[in-house]
Amino acid sequence: MSTPATILIIDDDPNLLCGLEVLFSQTDHTVLTARNGADGWQQICQNMPDLVLCDVLIPPPDGFELLRRVNADPRLQYLPFIFLTAYGAYEDELAAFEIGAADYITKPFNPDLLLARVESLLRRVRLHKNTGSHFTRFEPGDPDPCFDCPQPDPEAPNTGYPLQEAAKPALRHASQKPSMSSQLNNLSEREAEVLGFIAAGKTNAEIAGLCSISEATVRSHTSHIRSKLKLENKVQLIVYAVVGSAISS
Repeated sequence: MSTPATILIIDDDPNLLCGLEVLFSQTDHTVLTARNGADGWQQICQNMPDLVLCDVLIPPPDGFELLRRVNADPRLQYLPFIFLTAYGAYEDELAAFEIGAADYITKPFNPDLLLARVESLLRRVRLHKNTGSHFTRFEPGDPDPCFDCPQPDPEAPNTGYPLQEAAKPALRHASQKPSMSSQLNNLSEREAEVLGFIAAGKTNAEIAGLCSISEATVRSHTSHIRSKLKLENKVQLIVYAVVGSAISS
């Protein structure tokens, strides 16, 4: 079992925050959230979290500027800072690592892999704190840290962040990989595309633009997806998309 830690998640998408809260409810960690850089920095200073998950483009200061502030504060020398973002361009990832990111994960992400990377970094930080050595980020060429990471137990009791009742059925769906895979196979190509954009944290307006369809059509596809996946509301759909869609890939 992992040692409980405090994880701060900074993202301006409330649906993604909800999904990540549900995902980390499977662990013993406490989850804090912020929807902009100013609130995120305030929580970093006040609560001294053990790890930060942050989007790149958030209301100011943005993720890059937040990391620069972390680097400039001696109190935060052991704070691993992970970017979790839809921007997967090589230049963005390189820039993140050049200013000291511990990891760079693109959306949509594999939830098991995200949990594994978080656990690996938390263990490394504890080791460096205990030995007094300097913490360095995970290098892309290093051995995969996920091989020795304990896998999350979806049946474990929730001892950390209080889980929203509306999201629990979606979490159970996401933990049942075979049935989830067969359910996803029932989606049309367009519905699967819309679900993927939901998992990436896109709004209805953004999805409409990306798919060259109207927002009304996006809502129609969303309704059909909920019906086929047997989800009762939008919260469950968001959680299912964020927590579950990458598992079946």
